[in-house]
Amino acid sequence: MDAALFDRLTSLVPVLARRTLERLVAEVPAGTVLPRELAEHELDKISGLVEDDLRLYLRMLAEERMPTFLELSSVMDAAARRAQERIALADTLTMHHVGLRLAWEEIVARLSPTDQVDVARWAGHLLRYVQVVTSCVSTAYVEAQETIHSAEHEARRALLAALLAGRPAAAYAERAGLRLASSYLVVVLALGGADASGPAGRTIGLLRQSRGVQEEFDRYAGTPVLCAADVRLGTALVPVSADALPEPRAGLDSLAERLASVVGTPVMLGAADAIGLHAIPAAVTQARDVAWLALGLGRPPGAYQLSDVLLEYQLTRPGAGRDKLARLLDRLDGHPHLLETLLAYQRSGHNRRQAAATLHVHPNTLDYRLSRVATLTNLDPGRPAHAQLLAAAVIARTPLPTST
Repeated sequence: MDAALFDRLTSLVPVLARRTLERLVAEVPAGTVLPRELAEHELDKISGLVEDDLRLYLRMLAEERMPTFLELSSVMDAAARRAQERIALADTLTMHHVGLRLAWEEIVARLSPTDQVDVARWAGHLLRYVQVVTSCVSTAYVEAQETIHSAEHEARRALLAALLAGRPAAAYAERAGLRLASSYLVVVLALGGADASGPAGRTIGLLRQSRGVQEEFDRYAGTPVLCAADVRLGTALVPVSADALPEPRAGLDSLAERLASVVGTPVMLGAADAIGLHAIPAAVTQARDVAWLALGLGRPPGAYQLSDVLLEYQLTRPGAGRDKLARLLDRLDGHPHLLETLLAYQRSGHNRRQAAATLHVHPNTLDYRLSRVATLTNLDPGRPAHAQLLAAAVIARTPLPTST
């Protein structure tokens, strides 16, 4: 571009900017980046920004080069603001692409027949310019979004920690931009089929799938859910109104299935109602114990409440009775195959053939092992009264988590 053409086009920048902005407002989908109707002062402000962008583009065209990051700093700042305003990256990029196309059309429309211009060369420069702008806008947007998400994540974690500890949480909720509910459905996740201390446990642990877990809980509740997870346990607070607690429990089994797909291992969900914020810590403990108990008892993956494991829950409460029940099986500690046989026999509903098939042994072998259990414990699995004590002893020995 010769100097005379550059000067003429530069002098037309205010007109070009205004015309480009008017067409941009008309072409960009409503409610995305720009409103359908802009107040006059807003139009002037945005028009000034478009003018700056046009002057930069014309200078790059005249100098036949691409802009530096420093020269695109205002464009990148604008992209960061779009992220803060929760405008989608796709919409932000659309605004830039459409804007550059319209500006290009306005510039070409004002070329006179006497202008010696290689339009094809200009088009190639425009495509490279769009590529650089897209890269810079995307980088600035993503960096700003990560900063926002990090701050929001920390604010939510602080709010969740306060609620789980029973501390005042109003200030944390305000910082996180969330409204506290009157009551919550507390849901605790316990993962089956993983060793939390080994590499496999870390690989399939919730830390790597936390975003997917969060999305599933948000979808289930229809609103943002406070949720945190470690390798084996996760805790979520589903906000509900005090008079609608039974309804949120619906669909928990389906939620467990979807979460299992996310984390790649069977999921147990324990659920408990927290009527009022003060009840959250106790509800978390109850939901955690229910989930862990269902997992320890070999129950099928799914969602469980206290009513589903009421007897088992009571038998695992600390006390002299539980300790004495658990000690009934101490003599089986050195015989893991006998304990495995007893468990299979109990889970089969005392069906010898089914238990033998589960263990892949002959029914006579099963009978021999059960007789050994009777000899060592002085409790015969075939006698109803003794069978009840043995079942209670197995439940009393079920390990529960030592921390939240």
